[in-house]
Amino acid sequence: MKLSFSQDECGQLSKSLEKEWLETNGIGGYASSTIMGINTRKYHGLLTAAIPEIGGRYLLLSNFELSIHTEKGNKIYPLFATKYPGVIHPDGHKRLISFEQDLTPVTTYLVEEDGIKLLIEQTLMMVKNENTLLLQYRVVNSLLAHRNGGENSPIILRFNPVLAYRNIHHLTRANHDLNVRSHPEENGTVKFQPYNQMPALFIGSNTDIT
Repeated sequence: MKLSFSQDECGQLSKSLEKEWLETNGIGGYASSTIMGINTRKYHGLLTAAIPEIGGRYLLLSNFELSIHTEKGNKIYPLFATKYPGVIHPDGHKRLISFEQDLTPVTTYLVEEDGIKLLIEQTLMMVKNENTLLLQYRVVNSLLAHRNGGENSPIILRFNPVLAYRNIHHLTRANHDLNVRSHPEENGTVKFQPYNQMPALFIGSNTDIT
C-alpha cells in the first residue's frame, strides 16, 4: 500500500508528527521516524541494530542532518529539524514538500530562496539481512545555481551524522567516555567507534566525504 502526503498535509505539524514510518532489515534492525524526519520518540532513528553479543537492540545512528551550502554568499539551508521542549530547530521541516512510502520512504525537499531553486529527493532503504542503511539523494530539477554577480556558484550537500549508541529503551546524557574521533578508511569510508565493546559504524559515499 502506497502512502503519500502533500506539502499541505506535512505542514500540519501537530498531525504530521504523529505519522510514523518503519523500514526493517529482517534480522531485528530497523529505521524509523516521523514523516517530517523529526524524531519524537526514543525508538526513532535511522539505524537500530540487534546486537546479540551484548543483548538487545541498540540505536547507533539517530539522524543524518543534511544541509545545503553555497560556496559564494556563505548561505546555509538546513533540510532537517530537531524537536526540543517548546521549539523545533532549525527550520528544515519547512522545506519538505512531500513524503511517500511504497517500497521505501521517499522525502522531497525544495529550497527556493536567495536565487536558488533546488528540488532534492531522499530515498531510504534498509539492506535485507544486514545492519546497513542506504541513503540516496537525487537532484530532481536542473536549476542548481546561486546567482551572485551574474556567476553560478557551486552548491554543496553537507551531512552531519548524529550518533546515539544506546539501548533503544534507554536515554543518554552527556558522556565524556564516548570516543568522538572519526577514522578515515579505504575508498573514502569513515569509521566511528564510540565504544570499544560495541560495533563500529562505517559511513561511506560514492562521492568525496569531507
